[in-house]
Amino acid sequence: NAAHAAEVLSDLIARHGQRETDDPAAHAVFLIADAEEACVLEAAGSYWALVECAQTRAVADVGLIRQDWTRLAPGLAEQAIQHGWWNDAGTKLDFAGSFALSDPAHAWGLKRWSKATLALAQRHGALDAYGLRRLLADQYEHCVRRHALAPRATRHLASVVARLDAPGAPLLWHAWGPVEMPLYFPLVVGVELPPPLVGGHQGPERPTLPQAQIERLQRQFDQEAEEYLTEAQVLHKHGEAVARARLAQAMMHRHAELWEASAGRRLDQPAAAVPRPARAEEELAPFAFG
Repeated sequence: NAAHAAEVLSDLIARHGQRETDDPAAHAVFLIADAEEACVLEAAGSYWALVECAQTRAVADVGLIRQDWTRLAPGLAEQAIQHGWWNDAGTKLDFAGSFALSDPAHAWGLKRWSKATLALAQRHGALDAYGLRRLLADQYEHCVRRHALAPRATRHLASVVARLDAPGAPLLWHAWGPVEMPLYFPLVVGVELPPPLVGGHQGPERPTLPQAQIERLQRQFDQEAEEYLTEAQVLHKHGEAVARARLAQAMMHRHAELWEASAGRRLDQPAAAVPRPARAEEELAPFAFG
């Protein structure tokens, strides 16, 4: 679960750092969640702080845990005071204030974080996987493409939305790469991916599809994913783990085949998609979840 994952992660960071580097300021943000609880862990070198998420939480590529942390690396407060990183005034340690580096790009990260936090609050209680995809699209459009503070070398490798309450195993909506109209593939954790979908960060190498075809495929993928979840619920209830995995693999193989075939299909050809009120999304930005 999320609590156990946080224990393992914080222990590894404390003992080994984050990566093979001589940079003591190496830092990262980790989102840790299961179907019941979630937390955020920020790390600076071998130091870390953790905050529990009550309802929703957004993060960005900038330190955001200040004095609201729930847990802190053992002995960190004493070390911060000893090295003069924090005043010994009896107040709670400011983690980001003590360990974050000053960077002009932080203003961009804070801008994106504030907009994501507001959007999550406005949609509280009415947010599902499809709504989260649209929310992330809006964040990328308004905070990255149109904002003057965005770094020139901004990279966008992929977008992922996880449905952790799916029966048997989480369902991930995954879209590859920096494209104008990403296509989200429903992927089931623990089930082998079809060969066409195995392509690392760059994703499968295929021609860019017209918007109308992407929308058509997305509607079909969304509809069949909902059908999978309904059938998987029944199989999970009866302990049919093998049958559920086969069902998931069949769905993913079918979507990979449809996607491959669509590159050579004319827009005026009939499609087997079942209409539903989902819309294709724009390119997404990471670092937010509800």
